[in-house]
Amino acid sequence: MHSPDYAEFLTILVTLAQGMGVEVSDTRIEFYWAALDDVSLETFTGACILAAKYAKKFPLPADLREYGEQARHTQHTQRLAQQRRPPAATTEARDEEGLAAVRQLLDGVLRPLPDAEQPVSRTPGKPLAPVYLAPTTDPTQRKAVLREQLAQLTTEETAHDVA
Repeated sequence: MHSPDYAEFLTILVTLAQGMGVEVSDTRIEFYWAALDDVSLETFTGACILAAKYAKKFPLPADLREYGEQARHTQHTQRLAQQRRPPAATTEARDEEGLAAVRQLLDGVLRPLPDAEQPVSRTPGKPLAPVYLAPTTDPTQRKAVLREQLAQLTTEETAHDVA
């Protein structure tokens, strides 16, 4: 670490100490600064994060070096994984994929009403979603129930349009 890193080093070390219920003196801070002078601030930060997660007592500089090596290895592995990962699809493309998967699932489990029986929106530019029939033992009975529901919706829509 370099002199400009000292303020951040101090903040991180004191935060770790407070989190672990330890008082750190100025002498101890200087000792850690001198012992870890060849460690990068990024590695030191990763070491302190790991120490906060896994150490049972306030770590010595040697412990922080070990945690730092683990942190560097983890960061390196994450960078490699990011480089190997194919570019993320756009949100719109993922939404389309999701909708296609849902439609495929619905088509496999449910079957849509024939086009002639699909409800038609009376509001221009506002299409209705397709209506699907749930599998039943008696499809004729289910169609009759759906027709009744459609008639009721149509009556309500007409009453709403008149009002």
